[in-house]
Amino acid sequence: MGAEGVVEPEGYWDGNVDAPTPSTLRGGRVIHVEEVEALLRQDKAVVIDVSSTPRRPAELAPGAPWLPVPHRAIPNALWLPGVGAGALTQEVDDFYRSRLGRATAGSVDVPLVVYCHANCWLSCARH
Repeated sequence: MGAEGVVEPEGYWDGNVDAPTPSTLRGGRVIHVEEVEALLRQDKAVVIDVSSTPRRPAELAPGAPWLPVPHRAIPNALWLPGVGAGALTQEVDDFYRSRLGRATAGSVDVPLVVYCHANCWLSCARH
């Protein structure tokens, strides 16, 4: 859910991805849990998880063991970590488009549900 007063950028967001997001998104529609559940029950959407890949904390001592917390996701969601992280290289853009093409069988009519955690700009990207 977006925060009041947060404005959509004209282009790619290049600020902190873990910040409050807008309530609207040109070219998309903000939906909530109930609508996601209905789409999943009807098997009518491809669900895309764009949560970032956990990174080893920089302040951790070299050689210290580190285990990232398990990645929790909606069952059967396609995980494309960091997809909304600003402008992409052509190689990364091609990779994401290929994965989405396979997930939708090439149909532009399949609804995409793109999600991240609360206060996450990664699911607000327009590519």
